[in-house]
Amino acid sequence: MIKIGVTGYNGLLGKYLVGMKEVKPIKANILKEDQLKEELQDIDVLIHAAALTSVDYCEKHPDEAFGVNVRGTANIVNICSESNIQIIFISTDHVFSGKPRMFSPNENTKPSPINIYGLTKYAAEAMVNTSDSRTIIVRTSKLINGDWLYENGLCDLKSGKEIDTPKFISKSFLHAQYFADALLKLPRKIYDFEYHGLINITSAYHLSYYELWSQVCAMEGIDANLLVGRTIKFDGNELAPRPFRGGLDARKAQKMGIIEPLSTQKTLELALREYHEKYSN
Repeated sequence: MIKIGVTGYNGLLGKYLVGMKEVKPIKANILKEDQLKEELQDIDVLIHAAALTSVDYCEKHPDEAFGVNVRGTANIVNICSESNIQIIFISTDHVFSGKPRMFSPNENTKPSPINIYGLTKYAAEAMVNTSDSRTIIVRTSKLINGDWLYENGLCDLKSGKEIDTPKFISKSFLHAQYFADALLKLPRKIYDFEYHGLINITSAYHLSYYELWSQVCAMEGIDANLLVGRTIKFDGNELAPRPFRGGLDARKAQKMGIIEPLSTQKTLELALREYHEKYSN
């Protein structure tokens, strides 16, 4: 049986991965090589998901962002290279600029990050590609779940309050459980990739945040007029530029049988079920 570890075990993705019996949470600080080395002793494959992911926080704290996202990844690479541990590294569509407007990068598209977060993840990808072990870089777009719906305004909508949601930022939205399921197929397929592989894993559809929330309203019987569709790209609260045309081309992953071309509705059905189980009276 392949022994799989995951860093970032208490994050959005990690919580789904560690719920699977073959996955071990790696609790060591990724900036502490000695701690890492001890915990990775019996691991065959490491899913490296630990990172600072708040785009605006990274923009405001670039030294910390580079420390965690790049130096922490360098530590992972060093230890995994010494121990021949295969690495599955979680990256993002923020390595791209989101231009031109009709933009859907595939695995051959050259990255061009426009914010600190994207730059740190691209730099971390470069670190992963120096490993002496086999590696797969996995880029995704936007992972959501029931907690994400709660934190981003579903309770407000249900109580009749308006929420502000942008029309100008699009993503490929995927439930974190579906992403976790896809990731666990990779260790068995790692030899189908080049020694340092790359793949996009996300949904087959691109939607703006406004379009996503419109679907939520339709599925929940909520008045869509409560959605304030923001068209001004910056309202003064954002610190970092965004790749407005986000999302990724995931046809390679679909062709390899790693993920199905899931509709956004399936993602929302699962997220809404979680939301109601946890937050509804």
